[in-house]
Amino acid sequence: MKFFFRMVLLAWMLVFCSGCGLREEGGKAGGGGGQEAAGETADGVWQQVDTAMGTVVQQTVYGSGEEVREYFDRAGILLENLEQDQISWRLETSEVFRINQCAGRDEGCRISEDMGRLLQACLQLSRKSEGAFDITLGPLVRLWNIDKWAVGGNGDDFPVPSGDEIRKTLELCGSGRVRLEVRNPEGEASFGEVLEERISEGDSLEGGSFGKALEEGISEGDSLEGGSFGEALEERISEGGSLEGGSFGEALEEGDFSGRGSGQEFRIWLPDGMQLDLGAVGKGVALSRFCDLLKGENGITGAVVSLGGSILTYGEKADGTPWKVGIVDPFDTSSNVGVLTLEGQWFISTSGDYERYVEAGGVRYHHILDPATGYPAECGVRGVTILAGDGLLSDGLSTACFLLGPDRGMTLAGEYGAEVLFVMEDGEIVMSEGMKEYFQER
Repeated sequence: MKFFFRMVLLAWMLVFCSGCGLREEGGKAGGGGGQEAAGETADGVWQQVDTAMGTVVQQTVYGSGEEVREYFDRAGILLENLEQDQISWRLETSEVFRINQCAGRDEGCRISEDMGRLLQACLQLSRKSEGAFDITLGPLVRLWNIDKWAVGGNGDDFPVPSGDEIRKTLELCGSGRVRLEVRNPEGEASFGEVLEERISEGDSLEGGSFGKALEEGISEGDSLEGGSFGEALEERISEGGSLEGGSFGEALEEGDFSGRGSGQEFRIWLPDGMQLDLGAVGKGVALSRFCDLLKGENGITGAVVSLGGSILTYGEKADGTPWKVGIVDPFDTSSNVGVLTLEGQWFISTSGDYERYVEAGGVRYHHILDPATGYPAECGVRGVTILAGDGLLSDGLSTACFLLGPDRGMTLAGEYGAEVLFVMEDGEIVMSEGMKEYFQER
C-alpha cells in the first residue's frame, strides 16, 4: 500500500507575484500569528508562513510595517478563535462540538448568530446541490479516517470499511434531516417561519387558498422590490428580516425562510448519532474573515493568503500587475495545467482526488466521500477549481461540483455567480464560459 498527503498549497498552486513569490513548503509552526515567521522581503512587501487549522498558512501582504504586523497578529487570533470556539468537531470548546453533543435531544441546541448564518449557507448549498454537499458526514468521515492514513502510519493495516458498516453509518447522515430554526428576540417566529407554516397548512389569503395566491405571485416573477405581491410581502418580511437575492419565488424555492434581522435566536436539532463536520468550508470561512480584517486596515493595499487548498487575493500589488494563481496538474502535482490571472478580491478553492488518499489492494481511496454511496466519489473528475466572491461558497462549491461533474456542476456554480474549472480523469479541461476570461492553459 502507498499513502499520500497533499496539504500544502504549493503542492498544487504556483503563486503569487513576480519578485516575491511564496514558494516555501514549510514554515515555523506556531499558534496564531507566528510573528517570528513574518518578515519584510522588499520595501513594503511582507511575508509570513505559519500553521493553523491543521494546515499551512502563507501570506504576502503589501503595506506599512506597523499595520501589517497588527494584521498578522489579528489574523492569528482570528484563526485560533475560529477553530477553538466555532468549527472544530474535536475540541470541546467549540460550538460544533457542543452541537454534536446535543444530537438527539428534544430541546435541540441554541447556537450563536454567526454559527446560524454559517449553517444556513451550508444547508442552502446542500439543497441546491441535491445533497452532493453535506455537512453531516462526520460519522462517515470518521469511519473511513482517510486523513489519518494519508498522513502516515502503518499503511498496510488500513481498514477498508465493509459495505454493511457504510450503510449503517449513512443512516446517521443527511443534511435534509437537520432542523434549523430562527426566532425573533421576543421568541416569536420570523415571518418566513410563519409563511412556511401557512403554506403547509393551506391557509387562506384574501379569500383564496394561501398556497394558490402565493403560487400565482411566484409565477408572475414578482420581486421583493416591486409589484403589489412583492410590496405586500416585503412589509411583512421586514418585521422578521428579509430574504436575500433574486425573485421572491427563487428565495422560497431555496427554502431560505430565516430572515436577516439582527439579534435573532438560532436553534438547531440533529437526529441521534448525527455529527456535523465543517471541514469542507472551514478554510473558506477563515479567508472571508481575513478579507474583512484586511478591509479594516487602511495601510494595507493588497494581499494574497493561502490556507491549505484555498486562496484569497485582495487589492493589488505595489507594481500594479495582476495576481497569478496556478492550478495543479492532478497527474503531476509538481506541475500545473494553467494559470489564473486575477485582479482585486477573489476566493479560489480546489478539490481533488490527489490531495489526500490511500492506495490499498490496488484501489485508490480518496477523501472526497459521496453522500449517496458512502464511498469515495467516482465521477470521472480528478480536480475542480472554483473562483467566487465568497470563501465559504468557493470551498463548498469545489466539493459539490467535484461530485456533480461538469454539466450539473457548472449549473450550480452559475446559480451562485461563481466560475468553475474541471480537470477530468482523461486529462480534458472543462470550464465555465466566465472562467475562460481568467484561465490560460499551460
